[in-house]
Amino acid sequence: MKITKKLIKPFTTLLLGVFTLVGLIGCGDKTPVAEGYLWTATKGDITINLIGTMHPAPSTHNFFNKKVTKILKNTDVLSVEADITDMAKVNASQDKLLNTSDKTAKNQLTEDEIKKVNEILAPSNMNISALSVLTPAGIVSILESTMYQGENYTTSFDELLIKKSQEKGIELHELESVDFQLDLLNNLYTWDDVKATISTVADSTKKEETIKYLKDTFNAYVDGNIEFLEEDVANMKKEVPEFYDALVTQRNIKMAENIDKLVEDGKNHTIAVGCKHFIGEDSVLKELEKRGYTINRL
Repeated sequence: MKITKKLIKPFTTLLLGVFTLVGLIGCGDKTPVAEGYLWTATKGDITINLIGTMHPAPSTHNFFNKKVTKILKNTDVLSVEADITDMAKVNASQDKLLNTSDKTAKNQLTEDEIKKVNEILAPSNMNISALSVLTPAGIVSILESTMYQGENYTTSFDELLIKKSQEKGIELHELESVDFQLDLLNNLYTWDDVKATISTVADSTKKEETIKYLKDTFNAYVDGNIEFLEEDVANMKKEVPEFYDALVTQRNIKMAENIDKLVEDGKNHTIAVGCKHFIGEDSVLKELEKRGYTINRL
């Protein structure tokens, strides 16, 4: 399956971002505030707060705007994709990225590709040997991370939310898990995707385009520009339908089912997942509407 760089990027970073080292952002008066994407889902006496998160993101903005702060004050349970603050579980899960196949980077890549990989990894004091123990998904994660070095994309709103909620004594619930996400990526990524990633990272023009796209996506988040994301999600569905179905549609259906069951306990629930899960005709919002919820943007 051939996956284009521009279309796959927004969703893979949602998953691979769980392994990014995250630094807490400052929240002083001079820190720019991100508008982000917030909604409520209401059915009868039940109202659910929905927060679209961004990961990775630069540590230059305050994600806790007044609306988010108000939401957290009235939250009993915060549901996220995965608890990425439990480092014992995260570290154990990363074993899933270890390659147990006889197909490795050393025998699946051409000499030219191996040369490019060594050049890409040189600043990190690594070479092709470091990648030979990883699955294609693990290799793509490492190679993509090299593109963002120096770009200050060290923050995950998800982790900030989890830590803030822990400080407030808010109960945490996982809609998925790190294990689930890694299994998904391992099932999706092939050696062709590794080759495509090498081509992108090694080409200065393609690399700049990718970084620009990531920045444009974040700027849309800061401004609360949904149209930008709607176009991106629609393009992904059109150009890589099989990938889209596995990584987007099926996950959104299961998330909505889980959410609908969770809120039966009478507690105040807030759902915080990657913002693109709330965008498009196959979004969590659309799935909740099918279950009788009325959606309003805050």
